[in-house]
Amino acid sequence: MNEAETIRYFDRLAGEWTERYARSAHFRRRLETVLSWVECEPSGCSVLDFGCGSGVMVRALAQRGFSVTGVDASSGMIAAAQRYLCAAPLDGYRLEVIGGVNGEGEYRRATYHGVLCVAVLEYVHNADALLAQLAGLIDVGGFLILSVPNQTSLLRRLEWFLHRHRRFLHGAAALAGLAGSDSYLHLQTRQFTLHTVDEPLQALGFTLENIRYQVSPSALRALENHRRIGMNTLLKYRKLAHADQRLCSAERERMKQLGCTTRTAAGNAV
Repeated sequence: MNEAETIRYFDRLAGEWTERYARSAHFRRRLETVLSWVECEPSGCSVLDFGCGSGVMVRALAQRGFSVTGVDASSGMIAAAQRYLCAAPLDGYRLEVIGGVNGEGEYRRATYHGVLCVAVLEYVHNADALLAQLAGLIDVGGFLILSVPNQTSLLRRLEWFLHRHRRFLHGAAALAGLAGSDSYLHLQTRQFTLHTVDEPLQALGFTLENIRYQVSPSALRALENHRRIGMNTLLKYRKLAHADQRLCSAERERMKQLGCTTRTAAGNAV
């Protein structure tokens, strides 16, 4: 699927997106986990919600005193967020439609203590490039929270198998949503292992701080925080250094291992 089709898909869902947090237990648990991870950050710090949808997380964080910028490529979602946030008068937030999933916008003129990127990377054709872009907006010492489909999950693999082999869904009305051309699976560009997220972020100067596996049938709820069960992976990273500083440190370490020294412009050995 191309980017325009993905945006149109979320435009169509915008009117009902907020209600999903009321109807869906896994939406609520994801929100609760994200809030618990953010609430330990400095009061009033700036947070970017990249792919903010209908503004549920924006509103929850603004109510807790954070300064929140919510951006989304779907104009329908931003319109829904404006309605939702106007229903509860708040200060300390702004909303913006961006020009595509990787689009330019005013939000890129600022840096933030934290960035949320929840259920976005799986719809992007170059996830590593987006991670690098978001990493550059985060202050050293700040955080990045991601939610991605867990490729390691046996349940996620079963879901993908049923999506690809639709004949097995014949007569299974409850699973019909997996087969249609308008299914979210039809729009996904990829799923993720921990390694495929962790490796590029380590190179960008981040370290993994927290991880939680979520989403499973109710019968497996007690086991969902297992990498082979939970269908989504929720991660919190801490930015320890800028990418260029990280690369310089790695180069110095490599030179030490080779028995060499490097020199600064003043001629001092490093």
